[in-house]
Amino acid sequence: MKIFLSLFLILVLITGCGDEQVNHGTPGFLTQIISKDEILVGDDIYQMTAGTKIQDSKGRHIKASELEPGMKIQAFYQGRMDDRLLAKKRVSLLLVLADEESMKEADMVAAVLDDLQEGKNQHFIITDVAREEDGLAYTMYVMKRSNLDLGYTITVDAGTYEILYMEG
Repeated sequence: MKIFLSLFLILVLITGCGDEQVNHGTPGFLTQIISKDEILVGDDIYQMTAGTKIQDSKGRHIKASELEPGMKIQAFYQGRMDDRLLAKKRVSLLLVLADEESMKEADMVAAVLDDLQEGKNQHFIITDVAREEDGLAYTMYVMKRSNLDLGYTITVDAGTYEILYMEG
């Protein structure tokens, strides 16, 4: 309860600090640190400023340098919703989800990114991550950032994080 109360208070403070509306981003996985002030989460690029707060869902503050690919993040950003793929959003709060399931999913996504990456300059967009009903596997939709026209669905073992199947 304390966590939700503190998150509510932070959102009230953020909302009251400017004229622009604060939007709640969809929770997603950090797949690329583009620069010291830009990250890719799902199919959104979030731009951090000096005023961006970063913390986990337990209220602990996190430095931008501690962000890592695979982390499950919900962003709260200012401005209008933009339907463009890879549109930049100026972020007020980055909330790193630290519940048990989110941490397992973050480890799984990090392992998948390691398996998929063939070089340092190869980056991916991961969306639609879901645990299958039987709990034994995850499915996710993946696109190479260099070729957004080609996406594929990956099935990953929930215990070993091994890629079981790729369908394009």
